Amino acid sequence: MDPRGFHSRHDERIAFLERIPVTTSGEDTLHKDEASAVERVYGSSFSLHPFFGYTFRASYKGANNLGFYSGGPEFPYHPAPRELVVGIFGGSVAMQVAGARERIVAALEPVARAHGYERVTALSFAIGGWRQPQQFNALVRFVDDIDVAVVVDGFNEVIHLGDWHLQRQPAEFPWSAVYGALARQPSAEEELQRADLIRTHLAAARMTRRLDWPILRASALAHLAWRVYAARYEAKAAAARDALTRGAVDHDLQPDMTAEEVSARRTAYLDWWRELILFSEVISHTRGRLFFHFIQPNQYDRGAKPLSAEERESFTRNTSWFDEVTPRYAHVKLMIEELQRAGIDSTYLGDLFATTAETVYVDDCCHLNEHGIAMLTDAVAQHIVTSPEIERLPLSGAARTWPYVAGSARNDATASAHPLPSEPQAPAAAAHPSGQHTS
Repeated sequence: MDPRGFHSRHDERIAFLERIPVTTSGEDTLHKDEASAVERVYGSSFSLHPFFGYTFRASYKGANNLGFYSGGPEFPYHPAPRELVVGIFGGSVAMQVAGARERIVAALEPVARAHGYERVTALSFAIGGWRQPQQFNALVRFVDDIDVAVVVDGFNEVIHLGDWHLQRQPAEFPWSAVYGALARQPSAEEELQRADLIRTHLAAARMTRRLDWPILRASALAHLAWRVYAARYEAKAAAARDALTRGAVDHDLQPDMTAEEVSARRTAYLDWWRELILFSEVISHTRGRLFFHFIQPNQYDRGAKPLSAEERESFTRNTSWFDEVTPRYAHVKLMIEELQRAGIDSTYLGDLFATTAETVYVDDCCHLNEHGIAMLTDAVAQHIVTSPEIERLPLSGAARTWPYVAGSARNDATASAHPLPSEPQAPAAAAHPSGQHTS
């Protein structure tokens, strides 16, 4: 029995198609005309990048010249004289926030006008699957091209800290399903395995589209049979990805470890993540930019949201993730409190949906539907315009109030008014997930 009727079944099949990373050519009657962030993550191609690990393929399927879905502009972006530029960094949920950029722009426009700006532009520097330090590296690279840095992360950082992942690659490596495959030349056998996996994806997409035929689209029985097929597909695809990931990881980088060593790697990465947020603010402020950090909500954080019937049934199928995400999000909440005590503008939004009974998730990973992303984006925007950090925003055309640092093209005009500061003290050594130290 399905009391929610046809539309619920139709939406479930749409969400399933969005998770299939390979699509066939031709008209797709289940997909929207404009690709969503979720569709872009699962349906686009990736390319290796020497500093970021990977990006989307440049100038492909709407990505710009550097592999970001920026909303149109190529990078580097050249703002108008009185234009305030917001950069959004993170993974696929940050991409969703950037996709709803008009909500951030609308919230910031009154503040911007009060500071002499005539226009607000929000750009996406987010890539699906990214986790720290990828967005840190991107922020450092593009900080001079923006005025306000917004980092949205959380889920990707914690879900890749399970024993399975840490036994296969270092904690700080990018998402193994993408980076591991791109960074290694596969053998002939692995090429055949990948071809079989692609055929599995294509078959699943074709079968799902057939249920949109008029004779089948309203049939609850056909949908039930499809669910059995979809579950088998998920299991087969997961097993194939597991085999490919095991083959793609260079085990010389990650020798066999004891449980205590795995736990130590996990703790070191979480500590390093905290310091990356701290360093992100230091670098942003040194360049005269504002910095905001947000932790995204996730359905596997047990008790963070009253799950709807649809979320329990369709969007929390990875049941083992509850025990992965819940304790780590509890740790992250304490981490955010520590950052706040240090004066960092870091906000925990893991409990954003604590009183929201209706469905806000759209798949069994982490992504949000239109209502959920509107709530998250509005929370981000509202915090930005009410935070004490926004008071640091300089007047349009005015010299930056923070120390000028050589090499910032957008600050060159103020170099004579703000000479180089004296040599700063080196920061304290930071614990690195590898067990070594960096400074």
